[in-house]
Amino acid sequence: MARNRRPFVSIIAVLVGLVLSGCASGPKPADNPPVASIGAMGDSISRAFDACTFLADCMADSWTTGNDPAVASHYQRLLARNPAIAGRAYNVAKVGASSADLPDEAKALAARRPDYITMLMGSNDACAEDETEMTSPAVFRARVDQALTTIYTARPDTRMLVASIPDIYRLWQVGHSNSVAQLVWSAGFCRTMLDNPTSTSAPDEARRQRVRTRVMSFNDQLAAACALHPGCRYDGGAVFAYPFAVTDLSRFDFFHPNAAGQRKLSAITWAKSGL
Repeated sequence: MARNRRPFVSIIAVLVGLVLSGCASGPKPADNPPVASIGAMGDSISRAFDACTFLADCMADSWTTGNDPAVASHYQRLLARNPAIAGRAYNVAKVGASSADLPDEAKALAARRPDYITMLMGSNDACAEDETEMTSPAVFRARVDQALTTIYTARPDTRMLVASIPDIYRLWQVGHSNSVAQLVWSAGFCRTMLDNPTSTSAPDEARRQRVRTRVMSFNDQLAAACALHPGCRYDGGAVFAYPFAVTDLSRFDFFHPNAAGQRKLSAITWAKSGL
C-alpha cells in the first residue's frame, strides 16, 4: 500500500496547482468588460480651470475626461483600449463646487449611467473665508453617501475611482515664498490656508495645521463611504500624499494644477483605478 501512495499524492499536487493557477489569473475578460463611457464629478480641478487660460476652464487638459494627448487623461487611456468610448465622456464637475453640490452632480451622471466615474471633491469644503465656515466631517460624509447611493442605485455595477483631496498645506509650502503667488492669493484664494502666506507665527501655523487636519478627516470619510460599495475604489491617499511642486501649478493662480500637474494627477489616479 505504501508504494501506491506516491502517484496519488502527485496527482493531488498537480490538481491543486491547476486550481491555484486559475485563481491567480484573476477574473475573465467577460467579467470586466471594456469601459465604454466615463463620467466625472468634482470641482474646478476636474475642469482644469486656469490650466491653460486665465479664469477659464481648459477641458482638454482635464485629468479625467480631457482629450489633450499631453495630459493622458483617464478618458484617453480608455479610448486607446476601446474606441467605442469616443464622445462618451460626461464631465459634470463645477468650478467652485463643494460637497454640497455632489448630490446634484450625481443625479446628472446617474441619468447618463456611465460605466466608470471619477470623483475629486473636497478642497472647497476646507477652503473658506474663516475656519468656522469649513464643512464639518459629518456633513461632508452625509453628502458623499447621498451621491454614491444615487450613482449605485441607478447602476449597481458602476466602477468608480474616488480620489483623495490634495494636501493644500503643501500648496502653502511650495508657493508662500513666491511673490506672484503671494499677490494672487491676497485676492482671496483659500483664506483658511493661504492668508498671511509669509507669516510663520505660531497662530498662523496652528491655523494651517487645523485646516490640513480637516482635509485629512474628509479623506477618511471618502475612504469609508467608498468602501460601502463593491465597485468603488479609493486611491488610498495617493493624491494627498503626492509632493507636487510649484511647477505643477497654474501660473495664473498658483492654486490649480497646470497641464503638467493635470498629467501627474491622471497618472497617480489611474494607477489606483483598477482598470
